[in-house]
Amino acid sequence: MGKWVNPQEGEIDFYSDGTGFVPGAGEQIPSSNFTYSFTDETHIAMNVAGQLLVVEIKIEGDKMTWLSRANNIEYEYTRAK
Repeated sequence: MGKWVNPQEGEIDFYSDGTGFVPGAGEQIPSSNFTYSFTDETHIAMNVAGQLLVVEIKIEGDKMTWLSRANNIEYEYTRAK
């Protein structure tokens, strides 16, 4: 849970009630609310605008690595203080 940021100025907020928010990036990426659940210890399923996205995550302390093999994307986030 909490706010996570990456060096590319990406941000994602996870709330304790299973919802979250991704702020948009200009006109290219709109802001989005989403719901999420953990499918196992290393995967999270997110429903964003009616689309299901399952990503592999690895959390070590205040670092979260986000891997999406479907889109060949890897981001590293740090928990915002």
